[in-house]
Amino acid sequence: MGVAVRDWLGQAGLTAAEVARSAGVSCSTMHRVLGQQVDPSVGTVRQVALACGVELELTTRHTSDPYACAAARALFEGGRQPPTDPRCLRGAIG
Repeated sequence: MGVAVRDWLGQAGLTAAEVARSAGVSCSTMHRVLGQQVDPSVGTVRQVALACGVELELTTRHTSDPYACAAARALFEGGRQPPTDPRCLRGAIG
């Protein structure tokens, strides 16, 4: 996300401090985003984008393989069990 925000700053001709002030976020948050040290919320990204004159569009869609998605969540969240519902297992390999 930091790379995209850095591009927005450059295109807008604004400094991180100017955008932080306009977006209502702290300078330290802005610098952590730019340094890719934090995963900002959608709300924060939206405010920063608007301050840079960028329209943020969020699109959602269903995953093509719910079982694979659940398995990935289990890896990242630890302890989450993949679904056992047969409808979710239809596309699973194995």
